[in-house]
Amino acid sequence: MASRLTPLDFVVALLVVAGIVLMFARGHGHGAHAILADPVRTPGVLNPDVTQSNIRSTICRSGWTATTRT
Repeated sequence: MASRLTPLDFVVALLVVAGIVLMFARGHGHGAHAILADPVRTPGVLNPDVTQSNIRSTICRSGWTATTRT
């Protein structure tokens, strides 16, 4: 037997949805605050061959790091 939703259930659901919308509207979603490497604290260099558009065929491919070692 299915139970009916109460007005309280509706209000709680509405508050949850409103909270999620506000969170993303304020920029707290995924990627809102990119963390970039600090060259003073993080040794190494960036690889110009790796971009967002080709990341699946570069670093996200098994064995790729072996091709970049010196």
